[in-house]
Amino acid sequence: MTAIRGQFLIGRELGGCVLEQLIGSGSSSAVFLVQQSHPKRKVAVKVFLPHADLDAQMRRNFYKRFLLEAEAVSQLHHPQCQKA
Repeated sequence: MTAIRGQFLIGRELGGCVLEQLIGSGSSSAVFLVQQSHPKRKVAVKVFLPHADLDAQMRRNFYKRFLLEAEAVSQLHHPQCQKA
């Protein structure tokens, strides 16, 4: 049986969130359902998992893509999550 990328993180705490369940994974990241401590709620968190064999330029490109994606996601708004 092949290990699912990111599976080893289940149960760990990351920035005040406990990773409870792996929702999905790809070649460079995994998405988890997590329990956030403050405020207390369940949220989805994407964790980037760079391959260990990246050279310096590939690592820089990886982190540039990470920052671009983080910026794009920070602009998203869902109508059910708007404050009244």
